[in-house]
Amino acid sequence: FLSKPSAEVLLESIEFLGGTPNPHSLCRHLTLNVAAETRPVGALIAVLEPDGTLRIAGSFGIDDAMLTARASQTVADDSPLAETIRSGRPTFHASASEIRRLFPDFVVADADIMPTAIWPIASHGERIGAIELFFDENSGDSPLTADFEAVVALIALYVRLQLGAGMSGTRWSTVDLSLIHISEPTRLLSI
Repeated sequence: FLSKPSAEVLLESIEFLGGTPNPHSLCRHLTLNVAAETRPVGALIAVLEPDGTLRIAGSFGIDDAMLTARASQTVADDSPLAETIRSGRPTFHASASEIRRLFPDFVVADADIMPTAIWPIASHGERIGAIELFFDENSGDSPLTADFEAVVALIALYVRLQLGAGMSGTRWSTVDLSLIHISEPTRLLSI
């Protein structure tokens, strides 16, 4: 799906990450450079807080209404983002109607649901959060490619290093999902 060879995509991303970008510029890079061939309209990065909240750390191309609608999610919610983090596997939902069918309790207005591809971010077995790309309704091709998977692995390492060094001006945080016990799909019971 990407027009550049994998080595070029990876080298470009390594160089970009070497500049210590913030989460917003990282979302911009993912949208305009890494996934440009699949024509996403925007991206967000969500990180797990210690209490299981999915905090949006950065975004690009997403309007305030969509961000606000997603701002109060937890890892236990019935949403594409939370499900991807829980499963640890990338997902692609080609239409808003598919998302509504699979996640009937997703507490977001229909106007704020778009086709989406989501990659979990994990490092050393610890789930850190996820990257979500948004597409218009005309997008039928899945962006779940080996090239993007490799870039997500680099981003996981980058976020892990930011956490370890405490260097980021924007708070990055993490929680180990193995500590979370979920018995109902809409509640975070204990950490």
